[in-house]
Amino acid sequence: MYLEIIFVNLTYVILVLFLFIFFVFVNILYKFFSSSESKEEALQLHQQGKFDESIRLLEKMSEKDERDPDVNYYLGLNYEKKGDFSTAIMYYKRILKFGRYNQNINEILVRTHLANAYENIENYTEAKNEYLILTQIEPSNPEHYYNAGKIFFKAKIYPKAIKFLRQAIQIHSRHFLALTTLGKCFFIQRIFTEAKTCFENALAINPKDSENLYYLSQTLRYLGEYKKAVEYLDVVEKDQKFKAKALLLKGMIFLDMESYTQAINEFEKAILHTNKGGNDDLIARYLAASTYEKTKNITKAIEHWEYIFKIQKDFKDVAEKLKQYSDFKTSDAIKDLLISSNIQFETYFRKILDKLKLKPLSINLDNDSTITAVCVNVENIPTVLQKNTLVRLFRETSPISENQIREFHDKMKIENAIRGIYLTVSDFHSSVVKYCDSRPIELYDSGKLTKLLES
Repeated sequence: MYLEIIFVNLTYVILVLFLFIFFVFVNILYKFFSSSESKEEALQLHQQGKFDESIRLLEKMSEKDERDPDVNYYLGLNYEKKGDFSTAIMYYKRILKFGRYNQNINEILVRTHLANAYENIENYTEAKNEYLILTQIEPSNPEHYYNAGKIFFKAKIYPKAIKFLRQAIQIHSRHFLALTTLGKCFFIQRIFTEAKTCFENALAINPKDSENLYYLSQTLRYLGEYKKAVEYLDVVEKDQKFKAKALLLKGMIFLDMESYTQAINEFEKAILHTNKGGNDDLIARYLAASTYEKTKNITKAIEHWEYIFKIQKDFKDVAEKLKQYSDFKTSDAIKDLLISSNIQFETYFRKILDKLKLKPLSINLDNDSTITAVCVNVENIPTVLQKNTLVRLFRETSPISENQIREFHDKMKIENAIRGIYLTVSDFHSSVVKYCDSRPIELYDSGKLTKLLES
């Protein structure tokens, strides 16, 4: 009887234990399938762009198990898509902290997303560290070396950028982005031959990439290969995103070639395709003005300088240019002198000599902007008593420097001139005035020259 009681009690215990184990097992299965279904639902919401709904569902799951790599990864992914990279970083770092991975979520995937998130908040130091770790974990993947090189490039640490970008190319010789970024590194450091090689190798992979063609054209410009550069820019110009920059660069190439008419055409076209008042607009107008100045079309040059000055008063030397050409708008005599051809320039010079009561013995057009004459007085003085006067007219708007005056004084000695007259449409540096105080040189600045011309 006693044994029967023990047996019955034991049977009850086994039955209770079995039922307990059964319910625990069923609960685990329920949670597993329920969790799987919830994760699947969260993933579907993410794929549908319903990031907030996906996050709410995943956060409930995270309350039950904050170590779950799937939950943390999808939370990070949702926040990444929302642009909240700081929160995404928190969840990616949580996965790395717990070190729990599975078939779908591994360390390489997590660190790649973590590095990208750091990069998006411009924390390049942490992004770089993650990419460097990835090169150690997966040394055969060129993307990790490229991304590390890209970070060093953004940080302007070009030697290290070159090192990692070259490693990416060693693994994958046709890595387009590694080639173009390496080319930019060389271009910025003015190693143009190496840059050209990189951009041309990238061109062989993708001949239609406008940015690569644009940088290749810039490189060719510095190497003096103008024709080829212009041919590539004709292609780049068709891309609206790069059209204004392509036109600007073409204009600069024609300016380098001293093809001023073509340069002006490109700059004026560039102006039509820039945002009014933007930096590219101001640059295009400044370059156009400089080219107009070279062709003596001062009216058009002033139009562009005045436009720039209204928007940005301290843009390059625009204020100085407007000051230099202030007499151009108020004095027709100065205006005619500035825009005259070389033949007309000499005619004006002869008129000035007449007003100074000087007779030229010789006149030399030194260049488009400078003309010099050896003269004597027109008064009836015996030839043996006549003394030479050296006269120079300079029609550029840059102030006359002391070096220019010293060279003029040396010229006086060569020509046996006891007197010198230097005329300019601009003015003189203070050092020039001081230098001439003790020497027989008369200075005519724009104001004095205007009075002489209009007398």
